[in-house]
Amino acid sequence: MPTLDERRDEIASLAHHFLRQCPVVTHAADGPSRFAPDALGVLELANYPANLRDLREVVKAGYLRARGREEIGVEHLPGWVPIPLRYDRRMDRATKLRLAEWAVRTSGGHVGKAAERIGAHRNTVAALVAGLRARDGRAETPRF
Repeated sequence: MPTLDERRDEIASLAHHFLRQCPVVTHAADGPSRFAPDALGVLELANYPANLRDLREVVKAGYLRARGREEIGVEHLPGWVPIPLRYDRRMDRATKLRLAEWAVRTSGGHVGKAAERIGAHRNTVAALVAGLRARDGRAETPRF
């Protein structure tokens, strides 16, 4: 079975699946029923060395920390989640693309704000966004 690194596009649906199991697994019915968009973006960006087990534990911990709330926010995710949220030019290209995609999505499509969020130059983020769009066959122009 491929690792989650090779199946990044499935992380959101797997996280929702694990979230639906939380009331039974944790014996706590007062937890949230959804993820905040930023929290889901962080889950999609994180690394999971133990694959599904790590993702399941992160979702369960977030669920328990967010009891009484409607959604799991970034602040409810455990601090041990390995998330590269700062740009580093030494990152591999796939990580750079995931980071830029997350930053642009959580900045409302604004490249300048995304660059500030991850500590990169806006031209770097614009180039990564162009690479994402070329990869996905989209021709949209990024907003600065």
